[in-house]
Amino acid sequence: MKVLSLGVGLAISFVLLGKVCFEMTFDRPILVGDPVRVLSERGKVMVSRSFAEKICSVEEIVGRTITNEEMPQLVMTVGGVFEDFPENASMKTDILLSIETYSTGSTQNWLGNDRYMGFVKLSEGIDVERLYPAIRHMQEKHQNIEEVEASGTRISYRLVPISRAHWNYTSARNTVMILSFVTFLLLGISILNYVLLAVSAIVRRSKETAVVRGDVVEQTDKGAQPRNHEHHHPHRLAL
Repeated sequence: MKVLSLGVGLAISFVLLGKVCFEMTFDRPILVGDPVRVLSERGKVMVSRSFAEKICSVEEIVGRTITNEEMPQLVMTVGGVFEDFPENASMKTDILLSIETYSTGSTQNWLGNDRYMGFVKLSEGIDVERLYPAIRHMQEKHQNIEEVEASGTRISYRLVPISRAHWNYTSARNTVMILSFVTFLLLGISILNYVLLAVSAIVRRSKETAVVRGDVVEQTDKGAQPRNHEHHHPHRLAL
């Protein structure tokens, strides 16, 4: 997606549809504006700090309008600025668009409109497993889920702790497994190299010891011969 603002083209990584409970769900610091008021109005957006600084500044961005080149008829007004999400976050967004901007035909379409990510903040001590019957009841009420499942389609919702969100992505699991394999491979090669160096050092020391002992024995033999000749005197008899 590409956003045009004052004639400047900016590449946007992600546009998130938000509701008024955004601030209560996520702990991102709000630099300018009131997210409850901004996200309750149609056509209002909040932008990240980095996005604001690309255009002007955090203080001057509020009140300016931006458009999407794919939908030039949709004019969005900046109403606030939030701190950027961390680089390693599963959700990276530059623009937070009020969900009120979308038509009810999109936001209330329960079947075939599963492109939204949902985040739920639970109270402390809530057992997640006890929520699934209520979720099933929600599906029966809004999706006519029994007829959907009778046609061979299965739709279900699972609540995953945000601390394990990365692991649910196939690409993330594959990356972790590949990096783990490479790590153990390098560790094994390092251990083998250490063993080979240690064995070669032992062999080298044993050869040096053998050479030194051989020199000592040779020197001892050579030094013993003169002493033997020195002490060996033939006896002569006088007749």
